[in-house]
Order: sequence, then C-alpha cells, then structure tokens
Amino acid sequence: MRIFFETPWFIPAAIAAVSLLLCAGLAHRVRRLKRREHELEALVTRQARELREATLRDDLTGLRNRKFLQEILQPETSLLVERKQYLAQHHEPRAAQPVDLLMGVFVIDIDHFKQINDTYGHAAGDQLLRQFGELLRQAMRKDDIVVRWGGEEFLVVLRHTAYEHIAQFATEVRRRIENSSFNVSEDPDQTVRRTCSIGYAPFPFHCDEPARISFDQAVMLADLGLYHAKRTGRNRTVGVMPTDTPPSPGDVAPMVASLEYGEGCDLVEVREEAAVTVDVPQIPTLV
Repeated sequence: MRIFFETPWFIPAAIAAVSLLLCAGLAHRVRRLKRREHELEALVTRQARELREATLRDDLTGLRNRKFLQEILQPETSLLVERKQYLAQHHEPRAAQPVDLLMGVFVIDIDHFKQINDTYGHAAGDQLLRQFGELLRQAMRKDDIVVRWGGEEFLVVLRHTAYEHIAQFATEVRRRIENSSFNVSEDPDQTVRRTCSIGYAPFPFHCDEPARISFDQAVMLADLGLYHAKRTGRNRTVGVMPTDTPPSPGDVAPMVASLEYGEGCDLVEVREEAAVTVDVPQIPTLV
C-alpha cells in the first residue's frame, strides 16, 4: 500500500494547495494595500480640505476672510442677481417675489479701538477682537457670514433675509455690543466696555435693476453708512437703502462714493438709529 505522498496525485494536489495559499495570501495583501491606499487618499483629501479651509479663515479670530468672499460668496451673489433679473424681466411684482431673495450687508467697526491698544497693549486689542468676533458669530444664523474685514472692522452678510429684518438686525447687534463686557487682561473679573458703529445696505440694491449695483459696490454703500455713523457720534447704525428711483449707469460711481450725491439725487434713503447716550471718546477703564 502506497503512502499518500507517493500517490501520483499528491504532487499536483500539493502544488495546487500551495498555490491556493499563496493566492489567498497575495489577495489578502492586495486588499490590505488597497485599504491602506484608500485610507491615505482619504487622509490627503481631508488634509487638503483642512488646508483649504484654513486659507479662507482669519488667523486671529477664526472668522472668514476676504478670500472667502471672493472665491465662495461672489458666485452666490451672481446667481442671486440672475434670479432677480429673471423676476424683473417677467414683471413679477415685488410683493410676489420670494422674501428671501435678498442679502443684508453690514460693515461694523469697534468704536475707539485704538485706545485699547494704546492703553493696554496689542495683546489686549487682540483679545477684544476675538471676543467681538465671537459675539457677532453668536448673533448669526447658521448660513450667515462674518468676515474679519481688516483691523477692527468686520463685514457681516445675512443670507436669505428681508428688507424689514436688515435694520432690526443692525440695531440688535449694536445693542448687544453696547451691553457686553470684554476681558482684556489676565484677570477674568476685569473688563472694559466698548460700542460699535454699523453701516448697512441691501443686495441686490434695487429690485428693478438688480445688476446695476455689484456686491462690492453694495459693500461700499454700507461703508458710506459706517463713515456717516462715525462722523455723527458713533454707537449708532446708518442704513443706506434704495428709493423708488433706480440709479442710471452714470449715477453708480458717484453714488457709491458719496452719500450726499445719492441723497441729493433721491437714489438712496439714509436711516439712522442712535443710542440714547451718544458715544463720547474716553480712555477705557477696567471695571
């Protein structure tokens, strides 16, 4: 009687078994390599996304930056204008248009911010900017945007809003800041008070001519409102709102450069809301 490994089928069977084991091991290794490859691809994608996200945020406050507006928001504003143009061309009355086909644009400045830097140092000023930005973020809805515009200025964009809500929001933010305390020292019990000035405008600016004023020009109109608020006492909101008269192409450049021109030509309506107590420049004191 032959031993099993002396049978004629042993060697082919052994070779087949070894081949199967090798194939199984190779297949397992290939699966591991593919799984690792997918993990590395996911890691690279995540890191690229995080790096991309970092370039769209301000280093100090963690808020959005100007690059975000240019690369992410500008296409959205173009689509909004196209929808408004379609409705205007089809003679849809304003009352019949969706109420959320509008953005609110706000330029917000911390009053007498330089005094914080001069009195307590730039580190204190940085603390104030971070806390101020966080207060703005808390006032936002999920889809709204807060941008560190530069220095002590911030830009807020309300998406999907209505005309009547724009002024209400500006007043709400101004009062929120006025009633808040900011910590600018190592002692958490020592705080300072600050106020802010706000200029705002809607976008698209005029429903009948939605493409006449660009988003950047709407920001310029809001900035005119901010300048007026600063010049007339601070701690107030100034809205630059459209009248029933749409600007002609020749009116746009002087209108976004001068509030007086816009008012004089009946192209804009200025809406002011000031604090009961006018903001008086003073050296901030810790309380």
